[in-house]
Amino acid sequence: MKIYFITNYLPKYHKISGGAERATNSILKLLKDKGKDVGVMFTKPDFDEGKFNSVPIKAIEDHLSERTKKTIQTVKIMGIFYDILTFFHSLKVYAKVKPDILNFQNFNVLSFPMLWAAKLMGIPTIFSVYDFWCICPTGTLIDNKGRRCRIFNSILCEKCNFVPPQFRLIKKLGLLKPMLFIREKIFKISLKQFDAFIVLSTFWVDILKKYGIDEKKINVIPLPIEGNIKIKKNRKVERNSILFVGWIDRRKGSFTVVRAMKKILKNVPNAKLYLIGPIGEESQKKKIDDYINKNKLEKNIKFLGKMPHQQVLDFMQKVEVITIPEQWEIAWPIALTEAMAVAKPTVSSNIGGIPDFIDAGKNGFLAEPTDYNDFANKIIWFLKNKRKAKKMGMQARKDVLNMTDENMIVDKLMELYKSKVL
Repeated sequence: MKIYFITNYLPKYHKISGGAERATNSILKLLKDKGKDVGVMFTKPDFDEGKFNSVPIKAIEDHLSERTKKTIQTVKIMGIFYDILTFFHSLKVYAKVKPDILNFQNFNVLSFPMLWAAKLMGIPTIFSVYDFWCICPTGTLIDNKGRRCRIFNSILCEKCNFVPPQFRLIKKLGLLKPMLFIREKIFKISLKQFDAFIVLSTFWVDILKKYGIDEKKINVIPLPIEGNIKIKKNRKVERNSILFVGWIDRRKGSFTVVRAMKKILKNVPNAKLYLIGPIGEESQKKKIDDYINKNKLEKNIKFLGKMPHQQVLDFMQKVEVITIPEQWEIAWPIALTEAMAVAKPTVSSNIGGIPDFIDAGKNGFLAEPTDYNDFANKIIWFLKNKRKAKKMGMQARKDVLNMTDENMIVDKLMELYKSKVL
């Protein structure tokens, strides 16, 4: 069976690469390692350092200036632009490559022409839903007041003030609501054309059901953990150390755990918080710096910046507690799965797909996303109950390795693929 993945970007081929692209890369690598016939179709690559059978798909913006290219891509992501060049090139590529099945990943830049080309040629299609771009214009499922939202694609999304610069004129002319109306219809019609959906957690099953997707089409198949994570023997652990891994921005909740440190230090005076990750929002970094300076926390909170993946995994094993204070409804918390895999007790936000991993009180703790006192209390508990914390960390490793067993993932994927091809 010839399986081709469709994604905007992919590590080692494109400069742009996020969590969804890492997920696609891990699934591709897993299937290839298991001897499956896999390939990938994506936007024009920036370089070619990967090891997969790859086919670039042509798009109109390939021939435009950088500024115009960004405008066109923004329109595509809004879901109202059908790239004729992508449509016809997809037909040509499908006829040449002859895939048995297409697994769409994060494809909002390529948009829906590749789906309609596949339908025209009778090729089965599956959509792996890794984030919210397909059901929410902001991609967050958070409204303009910071609350969880279930309006999905709607003209009411105008209130969220998500409008990018390219659409300011449209809003000024009073055309934003009609555009959102068109987006809603296009996405509903298009998404229903997929033969099946792959989601990462039961949380996503509920979301897609509420959006109107037939539950019979939805399949829960987890991701493998990237790399072979092993616990180092005789590892040295820094006493009373805490780690945050993620972008320094609002959605990852870095400020929540920084605020928690004030209370933590009253109970554990020598506690230290490390933050690993790139700066996503300069305003958030400044907010954190101001708070640290105002409360004289310079000796207890250290920014380590962005690190290579393996160094992050190594550092995870040097701390006592890892915290995942997500603020948005994340589908698959990569940092959490890796923290569990290195047998660390975690305090994570009770939001999105995270509760699928945490059996509260047995392999970690859940806290309310914006409640820094809740985070503080549970981190303090771990720091003061080290034996129980270690036991919970070992249980976390056992649980996450069972959930992400590679053979199980491959079996589920191949079973699904075969059911749609035969």
